[in-house]
Amino acid sequence: MLAYNTESTAFSEYPIVCRVNAPLLHTLLRTGINMVFNTRMNSHEARKLIEASGGDIAFARLLGLDEKPGTRQRINNWKRRGIPASVVLEHLAAIDALRCAAESREAA
Repeated sequence: MLAYNTESTAFSEYPIVCRVNAPLLHTLLRTGINMVFNTRMNSHEARKLIEASGGDIAFARLLGLDEKPGTRQRINNWKRRGIPASVVLEHLAAIDALRCAAESREAA
């Protein structure tokens, strides 16, 4: 949550405005920041990584998603739409290892 100095002159003159607007500003800033930084991995790279892991199910197992219903379709959609940034960040070590493996296969 964003912290506001309510003792400054601007905030002390209008305390109710600060209490009402602080959550609103926080929501707007959080949404804007997510829109800017929440970019997906491009579909070409996503397809390469998924295939390097051995396919949809193998990729799901690697990320620990194979227990969830609908995972196969979800992974298959990533081949066309790209892997969401949240998934990449959550499983960064595994995805980086796959990137290295895919690059070494292409170089050979």
